[in-house]
Amino acid sequence: MIVLLGVFGGLLAFGFIGLFIGPTLLAVAYSLLTDWVGSERARPR
Repeated sequence: MIVLLGVFGGLLAFGFIGLFIGPTLLAVAYSLLTDWVGSERARPR
């Protein structure tokens, strides 16, 4: 699902090259976000 959103968003934002850039950027951002949220939960207070 997230890749499909990346394809459409990239296509609208960057044109044909967005078919490749959009999903890549979205997957990297999703991975960074999940790692960041996971590290917040693991940190003891």
